[in-house]
Order: sequence, then structure tokens, then C-alpha cells
Amino acid sequence: MDCLIRGKPFYCREWAFAKIAHCLESRAASKTCGVLVTG
Repeated sequence: MDCLIRGKPFYCREWAFAKIAHCLESRAASKTCGVLVTG
């Protein structure tokens, strides 16, 4: 199976990093467990 976004620019990188930062910052307050996979 070929990647659908291969060769296309990824425009939401800043949004994704902002979401990751928000989750990491709020994790200590909520004491929730979870897994974050990026790649």
C-alpha cells in the first residue's frame, strides 16, 4: 500500500506540535495514562 500523502507538503505540522505540547502540559494535572505515537 502506498502512502496517500507521499510527495505532498504537510501544512498542519504547527497544529500537531501545538496539540502535542498541550497534551503534555495538561497531562500532569489530569494524571491520565496514554500513548502518543508520532512518525
